[in-house]
Amino acid sequence: MSRYEWPPPGRKGRRDRALRRAAWRSRLLDAVPPELIEKAVETRAAREAARPRVRMAPGPDIDLWLPVGPTSTVRGQAGSRPRIAGRVRDLRVSPDGARAYAATAKGGVWFSNDAGTTWHPLGGWATTSNASAIPHPANILVCGALHVTFGSASDGSEDVVHVATGELRPDRVAHPGMSNGGIGILHLAVPVTDALADPFMNPWRREANNLTGAGVYRITRDPASPDRLVAATSIGLFMRDGAFVEDADWQRIAVPPFDFDADDGPFTTDVVWTPADGATPSRLWVALVNPNVAPGGTRGTALYVSENGAAGPFDPVPLNGIRNEDRIGLAVAPSDPSILYALGGTPRVWRIEGRNTRVVDRVPRQLFGDADNDQSWYDLAVAVHPTDPNMVALGGSTVFADGDWSASLFRCTITCTASGCRTDFRPANNGREARDATFVGSDIHPDVHALCWIEGNGSPQLWVGCDGGVFRSLSNGDRYSFVARNNGLAVVEPGYVACHPTSDGLILAGTQDNGTIRRIGTSVWEVVLLGDGGGTAFHPTKPHGFVAQYTNADWNSPHTFAPPVLRDQHEQAEERENGAALFYSGCAVMPGEGDNARLVIGTNRVWLSETWNPDARSRRTMRWVTLPTATDPRANGRGNTTRDTFPGNGDHVIACRFIDENRILVLCLRHLFLFRRNPADGSWRREDLGNSAAALPGTNEDIPETSAPFLPRLGQWSDIAVHDPARGDHGSCYVSTTGHVMVQDDTIVEFDRMDTLWWFDGTDTWFQTGLRNDANGAEAPAFAVVCDPDDADVVYVGTAIGVFRGRLTFTDGAPSWSWTYLANGLPEAVVHDLAFFNHGGVKLLRAAVQARGVWELDLSSPPASTRRTYLRAHPYDMRRITPAVLDDPVQGRGATYPWNRSPDLVCRRSQPPARPRSLPWRNRAPDEFDLWVFQTALHSQQPLVIPNGRWTPGFGAALRAFRVANGRSNQAVVDGSLWDLVVTDDNFGNPWGDDEPTEADLHELIVERREAAGAGEYVLTTPGRHEVHVCVHHAHTRPLAAADVSVVVLRRPLAAAEHADAGADVVLSDAWRDAVIDQLAGTDTPLPDGWERIAPVVHPPGPVDARTSRVVSLELDLSDAERDDRFLLVAIVSAIADPATAAGLQGGTVRELVLGSRHAAARSIRVT
Repeated sequence: MSRYEWPPPGRKGRRDRALRRAAWRSRLLDAVPPELIEKAVETRAAREAARPRVRMAPGPDIDLWLPVGPTSTVRGQAGSRPRIAGRVRDLRVSPDGARAYAATAKGGVWFSNDAGTTWHPLGGWATTSNASAIPHPANILVCGALHVTFGSASDGSEDVVHVATGELRPDRVAHPGMSNGGIGILHLAVPVTDALADPFMNPWRREANNLTGAGVYRITRDPASPDRLVAATSIGLFMRDGAFVEDADWQRIAVPPFDFDADDGPFTTDVVWTPADGATPSRLWVALVNPNVAPGGTRGTALYVSENGAAGPFDPVPLNGIRNEDRIGLAVAPSDPSILYALGGTPRVWRIEGRNTRVVDRVPRQLFGDADNDQSWYDLAVAVHPTDPNMVALGGSTVFADGDWSASLFRCTITCTASGCRTDFRPANNGREARDATFVGSDIHPDVHALCWIEGNGSPQLWVGCDGGVFRSLSNGDRYSFVARNNGLAVVEPGYVACHPTSDGLILAGTQDNGTIRRIGTSVWEVVLLGDGGGTAFHPTKPHGFVAQYTNADWNSPHTFAPPVLRDQHEQAEERENGAALFYSGCAVMPGEGDNARLVIGTNRVWLSETWNPDARSRRTMRWVTLPTATDPRANGRGNTTRDTFPGNGDHVIACRFIDENRILVLCLRHLFLFRRNPADGSWRREDLGNSAAALPGTNEDIPETSAPFLPRLGQWSDIAVHDPARGDHGSCYVSTTGHVMVQDDTIVEFDRMDTLWWFDGTDTWFQTGLRNDANGAEAPAFAVVCDPDDADVVYVGTAIGVFRGRLTFTDGAPSWSWTYLANGLPEAVVHDLAFFNHGGVKLLRAAVQARGVWELDLSSPPASTRRTYLRAHPYDMRRITPAVLDDPVQGRGATYPWNRSPDLVCRRSQPPARPRSLPWRNRAPDEFDLWVFQTALHSQQPLVIPNGRWTPGFGAALRAFRVANGRSNQAVVDGSLWDLVVTDDNFGNPWGDDEPTEADLHELIVERREAAGAGEYVLTTPGRHEVHVCVHHAHTRPLAAADVSVVVLRRPLAAAEHADAGADVVLSDAWRDAVIDQLAGTDTPLPDGWERIAPVVHPPGPVDARTSRVVSLELDLSDAERDDRFLLVAIVSAIADPATAAGLQGGTVRELVLGSRHAAARSIRVT
């Protein structure tokens, strides 16, 4: 989780909120009893064991969950707006840089065998086996550290892999952004090639079961004994001495100063085992943090070393200036193992040679943030150059550079003299670190957790694991040399999800540290609001507008919007209320009068606006009031912070729901309020539906057995859903909870009457739904609840182990629920939020799944085929609705897409156009397309250049470096002579280089010139060679083999009479359809009516599934084309699982074909 505050729109210069996050975490710390997570994981494991194989592979297609991304997230946080992923805790890279393993915070281990170009999960559907005594929120996908012994086989089949599950010092809650514990150490029991071949197998075998619930900082291996491993953990130092034994405990190393129990307080934050080298013996180094005693001595916070392995004795190596609570990270110089560096909080660096320690001065002061908010407990990394023991990389939180927040990453050279050691960082640059020559974090997402510095092939490579995924430099870590390596790394951490009201393809998600993201493709998303992301919602009648929470009371929108609290009028009062709001919380919207919508959010009071209009000419038209007084306590710049706040010691809003325009439900930590308006006079009153005045239950028996006049204030209340607005005096509703247990003298006391879902009857009684105790339910904490929009008696609940569906029935007026477990295809991870899309006969349930993105379940009647293979008509066309609707949901206001702008059929010239007349360019280019042409050609010479048509600081740096290398001035200038040098036929290659293009590449790395033509458009090009790219999608998690998918692209010249509509009305005959199907089947039937095939039928370069779309590329030769020639391109895809048929290629014209058939897409081309 980020531990700083991003500067949201209009509020610059605020960045660090570590103390507020800590306070938020402490509120939640005991909310989810660990024993409930134990029960939840045991439930899922038991149900998994009933399956014939040890896996969580998708079963039959009924109630099958499918991932909708993000597989790639573009426009992320950092100077160049790179592609990002979720939090990567540890990273291991082979010496040549070809193979990489990434341990993600909560999304499991991922593997790349192509230098990070693509990533694949290892056991992404694995479940925790033998899951007993889970003492914290924990599962198999939570990772803390990796240890990899790389084998000689280039495919990784000889690699030996261990992953330590559990993040550092885990929390006791499973809430968005929390650090979770693990289930021990996992050993990859099969070759990685086998794990890749069967993505649904569980390739992991478990050991160190006694580390369940703990976090692990590092695993190290005895250089002289490959079966002897040591782990530095949040509960002490542990070792395995001997071969792997499944489910065997690891031995606690109880040699002083490590002779303490798990709950004593000390913990170990790093461990390395250096080999013997001549007269220098092998040494085991351990970093101990002991907050109970002062640093130094024989048991305090310090570095300890043993020359006799785990047997000890361990001698202290004092670290001058260390504080007793400071985390310590270690790095050994690969070229000289006698040299060790320690990095600690404050920040401080020490160099250890042999056993002699020297303080290294001139460390960047804000490496971990401001002095009052040191974030080293969260983001700390250090690495030593592979061949130079005097060069180190230091990683921390964030630095403001190039107009954005990027990673706090410094590459420093250490100089030691008789008087001491120091880096080459200039102290004068403290506070403005981005100006220093040692700063190299530009273009990297903030929060560095792992650094891997390898020799590479010819040039050292520096790899970075951070809150934005993986980044790599092939140039020894030079500034502006890092590129994102996040394609396919689907581990973004959503906590909230919102569905567009009319477009089944457009989704918003609030994510931890990756901002608010918007779906823009089948599995590609983009960041639309930077920083953190909490609750979010679309405007109900003008859904091109949306609102999103940054954190606390900070709500924003890219459209016309006036924030309720942070108005920049009374800073102290605004910050006080901002701090009184929960770090993340939800909002509610409903249609208002005219173009307005009603919007409600909460802090320690409720804010309501009934005048939200994203198209309003001024934000002043949006007015806010607090309830129940219906007045604005901040009107005219006032700083009132007490009016309408909740009674007693105050409370904090978790979620809000409109029942109707006159009733609002507000769920707080310990209250459930109904705000009701009197339509006659407009006055509001507040009612306590939860009956918070009732006594707090002290025992399980204090809760009535089936129903109660109060909602028990135990565990954590997490979400609310409206059931029946007309039931009773108030309307009925559901509240989800985490349940509750107590531990007394090591004995678990279960509160089985504290259900995880409660139903309010609309009058005065709360009923247990039985979700916790039902045979088909689970003792799993519940975090989200939503009712079926077509049948309110059907309720869906998101829990720690998946989703449950309940049906409410009444017998003689008494309610009861029957439960069904809906986990088919879901990975083992917490479901944080649920939302429905329900429009035009399509009904989808979306789930925000911890660190595995957004998933959806098709509940339509009948559901769309889950094995459909398709091409889209526009980015948000998921081919469920026929004919495709061309409305543009992002632009709104009646905007539509051209019928022939399929993002899955792209024509790109492979020869450059003529030099533009707008040259020279200085620090900017007037035309995005011309800049893209230059960047594409320069990319072949400077691979760090991203050909996206944007002039970023990174592009400027690459441009200056190229000019200097070619004898020109060090200026960011493109003139005619430079254009002629760069933009040649040989240089103008693929904008993505030699890699296989992806869906994200087609979106981000191709810039087109277009012109409108009736309801369609033309892509403008010039004579010459071209490449046509077709992106194929398949809606299933089981991969479709490449050989089972066929693609053909057809071309037809347009006659003059067909120019006006770009070929929309070109008639398609039955003979044409039959010939196309023959072509796809391998029969070379001639195509009628002037159509021709541009190339033989092709297959994708690899398997296609819901997570991984594939791009096929074909050549198109327009060398003989003349000015104003026009062509129509049509792509057809067919698969064994979803074959194209003559009858399925419906429509009498090309336009009707591409809108009516999911197997077809079209583009029109005009030669200029």
